[in-house]
Amino acid sequence: MAECKYKMDDLRNGQGCDAMMSGVKTVLIGMIDDVAVWPQEIENPTSMEENVMLVGIPVMKPGKRMFRLYSKNDAGEYQYTGQGEEGSRSQQSSLNIYNPGFRKKISGFIRAVQNAQLFIICLTNQGEWHVMGDKYRGAVLSDFTATSGKAVGDPNGADMTFIYNTPSDRVIELTDAQVDALCTVGGDVTPAAISEVGESSVLATGATLGATFTENDEAISKVGFRYKEEGTSAWETVSTTNFTSGAPWTKAVTGLTSSKDYLFYAFMVVDGQERYSGTYSFRTA
Repeated sequence: MAECKYKMDDLRNGQGCDAMMSGVKTVLIGMIDDVAVWPQEIENPTSMEENVMLVGIPVMKPGKRMFRLYSKNDAGEYQYTGQGEEGSRSQQSSLNIYNPGFRKKISGFIRAVQNAQLFIICLTNQGEWHVMGDKYRGAVLSDFTATSGKAVGDPNGADMTFIYNTPSDRVIELTDAQVDALCTVGGDVTPAAISEVGESSVLATGATLGATFTENDEAISKVGFRYKEEGTSAWETVSTTNFTSGAPWTKAVTGLTSSKDYLFYAFMVVDGQERYSGTYSFRTA
């Protein structure tokens, strides 16, 4: 049985000494098809917090952005609950918000998202950004009620609930400037890209890893690969700052064990943040 990579630690009263105010402060919403670069899970968590942390900043496609969605004070709630049977459990995260005002703009919003696959990031009053949606499956609008109210003093607006099926809660760190960038149309900016990832010259104790890193409209400061024997926890890293944008970069790795399966992925650093390719595999001779 493979060793579990997720970490355990003491979970004490209050989980620290910070304020523990409830509720949702800010919501950002967009379409998953409009995301060019997705944040990634941490491959080898070193703390319980890192079990659910994502690294890297999401980047929207040219001409696309996220939108701010206001929720009335004390009317927004983010939660995640367990689902499935023993041995196949996962989680479902949900976000419930109330947007006041019974006007055609909220009706138009509901029509736009009611059948869409959504990318949502919400900030709780405890200061953590929670992510709903990934490149394969978005959050969905599962339930909504828009009402004019009855009596003059009754509340009017839209109560909306979004859900997302996920292995676990997902948390990301964002600065105010990064939030503003997500909510600003990027114009004709094309993000940096990783392509043509693969291996060659696979021998008993070594292999050559290759990928093409293209800067487009963003500067890449470092590129590289991480690799490990399948079933182990520690990743080895090879990297360089000397590469040519749009041309293949290869690196020979040695010291491997014969007749073993290996995993690897390419990465690049853009604006101080790592971005990743998918994970690939090969078997030594």
